[in-house]
Amino acid sequence: MRAVFSFLPFTFVAIACASARPIDAAVVQSSGAAPVVVEPTPAPTARVVSPAPGVTLLYEDLTDLYRDATVSTSRVPYNQRVAAAANALGVAGEETDDATLWRAVGARHIGGPFNCYELAVLQRGGMQVTVTDRRFCGLPYGERTNKPYSGPGPRFTRVKLERLMPEIAKLPPDEAEGMALARLGPADVRGVNEPRGVTPSARTWSAIGARDAENPITCHVLVIGKDGTRIEKRDLGDCGITWPPPDEAFATEPVPPPALLGKSTAECSTRCSTSEVCVIDERVPKSAQMINRNNRLSAVGWDGRPVPVEIVTSCAPIPPACGPTPTAACFFGPPQVPAMRSKGPCPPADNFGYSFTSSTAVTGKPLITCYSRTS
Repeated sequence: MRAVFSFLPFTFVAIACASARPIDAAVVQSSGAAPVVVEPTPAPTARVVSPAPGVTLLYEDLTDLYRDATVSTSRVPYNQRVAAAANALGVAGEETDDATLWRAVGARHIGGPFNCYELAVLQRGGMQVTVTDRRFCGLPYGERTNKPYSGPGPRFTRVKLERLMPEIAKLPPDEAEGMALARLGPADVRGVNEPRGVTPSARTWSAIGARDAENPITCHVLVIGKDGTRIEKRDLGDCGITWPPPDEAFATEPVPPPALLGKSTAECSTRCSTSEVCVIDERVPKSAQMINRNNRLSAVGWDGRPVPVEIVTSCAPIPPACGPTPTAACFFGPPQVPAMRSKGPCPPADNFGYSFTSSTAVTGKPLITCYSRTS
């Protein structure tokens, strides 16, 4: 099978879960005794218990496994790959019908001050690390918007800071600061740690951490000053994260079902005649990332919400000059023409790229796939 692909300005990238709501009950049941009603006492500060307990893993914990051939290589039997991943991560994954999943939190990104990621060890294939529905990390959604997030938030995870510490912990402050600037980039804000007893000249780099007993995420700050170099656990506000979020920010709607690419491809190829080629248009909003897992398409918006994927099929006539074996050039022009200049049979307004396959494994016929981003 031979395929010609264009470069796409987005990331293909999926999802599942259970949620638990906070308990307001004022009834205590002891073994063998009648229920005892207890009047609730107001808490001194309000605290949101997220719908899920959060996760113990960070983004780098997942991506590090790409370097482990026992996990990432499809030639290794599936059960061995799952066992190797569980051993490396220190926690069992969630089994589904086609993969085993682990979730982790990540730092600030295009959609907000934190994000949720998913490692999938696939039964048919190697592994994927993709963005996923925030509910699976116990995190709230962001605002519904098509604009990239430009607010505050930690640029790193705690893993990033911990890996730097052995190199800077025993250095003089000025040398430690120089190495941190080289490895991590600009510091956060000078003097933010002064109320906590740190000298005003101390520099800090904030990072997101995994869950604790209170919240699904935590804040950690690398502090370099005259009184030493260390990583401190801080309030989430010190990482630029407003907490607690409103209850309505957490997921309440069901996850959209995946779009079945294999089924749509087979139906389209059957409908198209021998003088036509099947065209599959995969449509998601512009502010969403696509996930293709074993031909099951799903998508996640920048705000962390799952969004439905629409597949539109059509039949495009094969130009007479193509001959018996159509090529990508028949529809999109010669290879030297920039891929995005000619849309071919793809929608001209929304199309962000395409691919051409001369013979698919599903049908054995040519296939054009369009990747559309809608408003």
